[in-house]
Amino acid sequence: MRKKLVVFEITDSELRVFKASLPLIAKLKQSHSSAAVKFDRIQITGVIEQGIVRDKAALLGCLMDYQRENPCDGHLAFLAIPMQTGFIRSYKLPWLARSYRDSAIALLVAEEVPSSADLLYDYVILREEKHKSLTILLGASRREVLEQYVAIFKQAGIRVGGVNFSWAVLGQGLELNPDEDTLYVREEVNEFQFALFRGQIPERVRTLFAKETTVALVDAEICSQDIQRYSKEWENEIRSFLLYLKAQNSDKTLKCLLWSGGLRLESLVKSVTLPDYITAAQAKFKSVPETWLWALGEYQGFAEAVIAYGIVLLQKSASLNLWRQPSKAEKMLKRYQIIGAALISLLLLGNSGWVFLRQEMSAQQNRVQQLLHQGTELETQLRRQMDLTRSWKMIQARSEKVADILGQVQNLLDSQLTIKKLVYRQGTLSLTGSAGDVRSIQSLIQGLRRLGWYQPVLTGYSSTSSEQTEFSISAKRKDVNN
Repeated sequence: MRKKLVVFEITDSELRVFKASLPLIAKLKQSHSSAAVKFDRIQITGVIEQGIVRDKAALLGCLMDYQRENPCDGHLAFLAIPMQTGFIRSYKLPWLARSYRDSAIALLVAEEVPSSADLLYDYVILREEKHKSLTILLGASRREVLEQYVAIFKQAGIRVGGVNFSWAVLGQGLELNPDEDTLYVREEVNEFQFALFRGQIPERVRTLFAKETTVALVDAEICSQDIQRYSKEWENEIRSFLLYLKAQNSDKTLKCLLWSGGLRLESLVKSVTLPDYITAAQAKFKSVPETWLWALGEYQGFAEAVIAYGIVLLQKSASLNLWRQPSKAEKMLKRYQIIGAALISLLLLGNSGWVFLRQEMSAQQNRVQQLLHQGTELETQLRRQMDLTRSWKMIQARSEKVADILGQVQNLLDSQLTIKKLVYRQGTLSLTGSAGDVRSIQSLIQGLRRLGWYQPVLTGYSSTSSEQTEFSISAKRKDVNN
């Protein structure tokens, strides 16, 4: 038996669709039917902007047209959505028993995102040291965005079984080294994207749009010069980002630069002079069925995300699913309903006293429902009480001496630095200023590390004149209780 799936990658310019049938017992080298593997690109320019649907009717029309020509009946759909619609991050937490994890992570989301009620989120366990620590990957997206996508696909007759970020499934599908940083580069329609992966987790994603040109296509020489100019601009962007990463990570954890495919992108990446400790190569999937390779070869730079999602599903790897699953109470209720229905069926096949027994079972079912309702209420009250207690302890533990912390930061400034704005909130420091010497900025970042700030990040950098450089830095306390 085979399970049919279809993966949609949603971008601002097109939908990329990958259809395949998977064996219920997966073997990566097993021969698949090539007729069951299909890749399509659907142009949707102007329908989606920054991951948000701007024209519902147009998107529904595109999906219904595709359904008529390539029916997805019987396929379970998975959506790979842009990172602009949410966020993904790893956290190291104190070890928690399984029964407390959901409520603790709900508190974490509420702490990180004030409007957490408007989010759908999911998490997976990356690493667990029992009774010591717990490292999780947390992803979240706006509820209204996900509900809108799922509703439109449902109208088109396509049932959505999972939602994840396209960059997240890329890191998993490519099986990036978990102990290294990787810079991944790909060329999209009229834009150029690169992402920094910490292991398999996308930490930063940047997009550089190509400027529109009015050069006539018939003038081959001028067009060639124009393409070269854009390539030079993108080449400088890669260099700038590498310098930025070097300033942020003195331990040189960035080891690899990968590109998604295509001769133009390969030429661009190879034109960048890289440090000796960084290797450059075209991205390759290590575990992919042979009949899927034609899509990667024919659609280089476009099929990678949907293929990666397919590999994750084929391997049954733990991954984020932002489309919320039924609550624990709903699952318990459904379980009791199934048990009750089975018992009733057995009684109907029994002796002539089945009417009496059925009435008795109905009374027992009502009693079970009442007990279930009472148990659910008690469990909710207990969880709420535990959450309040934990929140109170967290508030007590965060009585920081803000004035002392800011005073330590002020002592790091030298005569070359001018601070225009400094904000400290909930363990996060944000400062904006100008400097006459770039080394002063580097010295400030190093000084923050010495004071115990976690990963000081240069969030903005621009030269306003030959003598002054505008910059902004953010950092977090390693231990917000100190």
